Parts: sequence; structure tokens; C-alpha cells
Amino acid sequence: MKYRNPNNKYLLTRFVLLILVPLFVINGVAQDVPESGKKKKSPGNFRETFRDTLDNAFDISRWITEMHGFLPLPTLSTEPALGYGGNLALVFFHPTRQSIDREGTGKQQLALPSMSVAGGLYTANGTWAVYGGHYGSYLQDRLRVALFSGWLNININFYLAGPMGNEHKLKFNFRSLPIFTSIAYRLGRSKWFGGVNYSLFHSDITLQTDVDIPKFDSLNMQSQLGGATIVLYLQDFDNSFTPNRGTKLTMKYGHNDTWLGSDYRYNTFNVEFLGFGNWWKPLVSGFRVQAQGIYGDFPFYTRPFVSLRGIPSVRYQGDFVATLETEQRFNITSRWAVTGFVGFGVPFNDWDELRMSNAKWAGGGGFRYLLARWFNMYMGIDVAKGPLSGDWAWYIILGSNWLGR
Repeated sequence: MKYRNPNNKYLLTRFVLLILVPLFVINGVAQDVPESGKKKKSPGNFRETFRDTLDNAFDISRWITEMHGFLPLPTLSTEPALGYGGNLALVFFHPTRQSIDREGTGKQQLALPSMSVAGGLYTANGTWAVYGGHYGSYLQDRLRVALFSGWLNININFYLAGPMGNEHKLKFNFRSLPIFTSIAYRLGRSKWFGGVNYSLFHSDITLQTDVDIPKFDSLNMQSQLGGATIVLYLQDFDNSFTPNRGTKLTMKYGHNDTWLGSDYRYNTFNVEFLGFGNWWKPLVSGFRVQAQGIYGDFPFYTRPFVSLRGIPSVRYQGDFVATLETEQRFNITSRWAVTGFVGFGVPFNDWDELRMSNAKWAGGGGFRYLLARWFNMYMGIDVAKGPLSGDWAWYIILGSNWLGR
């Protein structure tokens, strides 16, 4: 078994996304504040805050658009690799005309609203985190920026193939301080954006494993990773939370080097296509195709991994990973929908390993509710099954499960 000093770009990047995606689930209590500044109870207005004027259904559009201040957002963490847990965040929404469709005309393409966040997470396996960040859309959605930082304590297992084809489980603990920045600008009047991301991760790492080799029994070390990624993407969705129609093509090329603050030198690439079609009114069909790769002097657990609902994060890794997935959403009413999804990922280190016999399949289904009509923001729960026996998992989904990667 070959071992190199670890760092954790992909682990922490995925973990950041796992934290950020559930933050939009809204809970709380609203109060009217008159011009005098004194609070007064108003049952009628309170109910109206959470009722849509078009269908009188429960809706949080007015709450997140017109009520000012930070919102408390308690949610559940359901990632199988980390264990069940809780997440509490404070989020402030900064909607613009480009992110709201009050009348439900469907004529404009809705951008993601700007948001600020601070919060914390704790899971059953002892993983915890405190974090803060901001995503901003400026200049009529021509400029998009993102900032994130926090303190993470992650407990997670990695699986390595031994020389006899057997599999060894490695237990890692990461105490990490991530810093992530991103900027992208719209190219002319097109739907294309170009930009650059920069990430810096400093980590204290502990490895404990059941492999009967002295040098693998335990490991304590420090690691730092710094890298820049060039990003070019085409985004042509009808909305940025739960698309019904449109496509997104993303191309990323990253370089990690000592002059960028890294202890290691290697390169990464990621190409992903997302497509949504609404050819029959009740049915929204989605398709995802992705190819990822890494090469150079990289530690083994920074490699890409199969990312599908029903498969724990970092469970199946390779120098390259190809993924294909489809999701179908059937709208039963104007508010309620059911979903079904299935896909597979193929991890491989050499091209002769790229074959369907190595594919890892997963699939499942769930339901959605149109939680914020002004933003076309759906929320719901998915239940999924992976290739391992008893490998069932459930997920709280807000918007599309594919966006935000």
C-alpha cells in the first residue's frame, strides 16, 4: 500500500458544500414592527407573511424577502459518511430584481439572491464545525463573488485497496481552517461566466487505522494546501434554485503549488453538464454528466470520488471518476411533486479500468414542496440506496441536489 502525506482539498470542499446547501431551509417567527419601533402582535399579518397571495398556500417568499435581519435556520445533517446531526445557521437574504418573480409569470430567468451566513454543525460521529460566509450577486448579476471560512473538526473513513485486492478502512480526523474565495464575471451579454477560485486549507491531521502495519497505526501531522482554479461556465436556467428548463456547462482547471501556499504540486480538472427539460408540463427531466481527474504529486485522499445520493462521501475514489445520473420530477399539484433518480459512477486509475463492471450504482426517490414561489425554491426529502448491503440513506434537499457543486 503506497502512502503519501495527506492534505484535504476535495474532502473539505465537499464538506463545505454539504454545510452550505441545507442553510436555505427557513424556520422562524415573524413580528410586525410599526414606525414607532415598538413590537406588536398581529395574527392576521403574521399569517399573511407565510401565505402566498396567488393560492393561499404556505410560502416563505415574503418572509425571506421583506422581513429584515438574520434568520435562525435549524436543519438536519444526513450525510452517511459523517453520521446524523444538527446544523444551526443564521442567514440573511439580499434579494434583487433578478432573483424574484412575484407574479409567477415565468418570463424572466431568476438569479440566485445574495446571502450571508454564520452557523455551526455537530454530528453523531463527533464531527463539528463553526463557519461563516457570503455569496454576492452584483451589477445586475454580472459579477458574482463568494467568501467562506470556518473551523472544522471532521471524522471520516477512507477505504484503500490492499495488494491482494482486499480493502482497508482508514479512520481520519481533520482539524482544519479553510479559506475559500471566488469571483466570476459575465462575459459580455452572454450566459457565460469566467473567473477564478482560490482556496487555502491548513490542517492538523490524525490517522488511526486497523491495518496491521506499524507506520500506519497512527499519524499526527500538519498539512497545508493552496490552489487556484480557473472556472468557465455557461448557465442558462430559468431559475437558480430548482430549474425546470435550461443547461449548465462548467469547466474547471486547478493548480496547487508552493507559490500558492501549498505543500504539494498537482493539477485537477472537472467538466460537468447539467440539463433540464419540461417537454410535458407535469414532468421535469434532469440529466447530469461529469468527468473529474487529478494528476501530479497528490495525496491519495484528495482524489475525486463517486458523488451520488445513497453512496457515502469519499467511499469510492479514483484518479479519475466518470458519473452519469438522471432525475425525474413529476408535479402532482402546483405545490407538490414526487421525484425519482438513478445514476452510476466509475472510479478508475488507468483507462483500461474504465468499464461498466467497475460502476457503482445508486438510486431512489422522494418528494418536493414549492416552499418559496417567488424564487421557485422547492424543498423535500429523498431516500436512496447504494451498492452496499443496508446502505440506505435519506437527504434533506433544497432546490436541485446538483447545484452548488
